[in-house]
This record gives sequence, C-alpha cells and structure tokens, in this order.
Amino acid sequence: MVYIIPDLSPSMKLTFPEKTVRPGRYISLTCIASGHPEPLIRWTLDGIWPLSTRHGVLISSYQTSNGDVVSSVNFTSVGVSDSGVYTCEASNDAGSISYSKRLNVFGPLFIRTINNLTALAGEAFMTMCPFGGYPFDSIVWKRGKWNNLFTLNLLISILVFKELRFRFLLIA
Repeated sequence: MVYIIPDLSPSMKLTFPEKTVRPGRYISLTCIASGHPEPLIRWTLDGIWPLSTRHGVLISSYQTSNGDVVSSVNFTSVGVSDSGVYTCEASNDAGSISYSKRLNVFGPLFIRTINNLTALAGEAFMTMCPFGGYPFDSIVWKRGKWNNLFTLNLLISILVFKELRFRFLLIA
C-alpha cells in the first residue's frame, strides 16, 4: 500500500514572548514549526538583517521524532546591540509563516542605519524603524526641515504622497 502525504504549509506550534533583559544574561528565542515537507526556519533581525552565527550567538535547528522543526537563537551574553525585533520564518514548498517579537536590552537607544527605500506613489508603504536600547517612549519620524511628521512606537504604515522624494529623520 502506498500512502501519499499532501504538502502542508508550515504552522507555528511554539513561539517566544517579548523579553526585556539586562546586558550579560543568557537568552534563548525558540520557534517550533510543523509542515510537510519539513519547513526550513530562517531568522532575521528588524525584518532586514539575516541572522548568522557569530561570537556569542548560536543558531541551532533540529527535527523532532514527530517531524516538528525546532529552531533557536541563543545569546551567551546578550548586549544592547542585540536589541530589536526578531523574526523566525518557517517555509516549505507549500508556503511560509513568520512570527516576530521584540527583544529589549537595557542600555542607550540607537537606530540602525538602513539603506534607501523606494516606494510607489499612491501605494501603501510599510517599514520598521530598526532601533535598540531600552527603555524607550516613542519613535518620532521627521521630514524636510525636520518638522514632526508623526510619532509612533514601533511600526509605520503610511501612504506614499505624490511628491517623488522624501528624506526622513528617525529620532528614538
């Protein structure tokens, strides 16, 4: 008898909570995903930078006996520069799913440099302000002569205006 297992898009079975910690602590962020074929889990920081193993940071993944994929990012001694929004994305041939939460590390605020972004006039545009440090109250976006455009906590979703170019300043 032949059994055919249909492709199943990934689903998250376990995710990590938002964490606020002091520098120097051991921290582990874990996602568990299932699907068929087994999903590949990738990690990013602030939705832009792919995570890779570096000194003090280890990414590990394995498959359990029931087919779930467990992936963790482990920080042996977390620093303020590790602050940000971490995303685990599970993908296979049938689809993908992602999950994001913030890791706050006490320390001075900073904003990561991002490359120029391009958007279409009249179309929705979304970007995240990649910042770290804790505590923080808000993020202020400014433009032109640095007049306040809007204030928000983490995520911005705006309509792109008919003008072709804007230059924004982020203030944490």
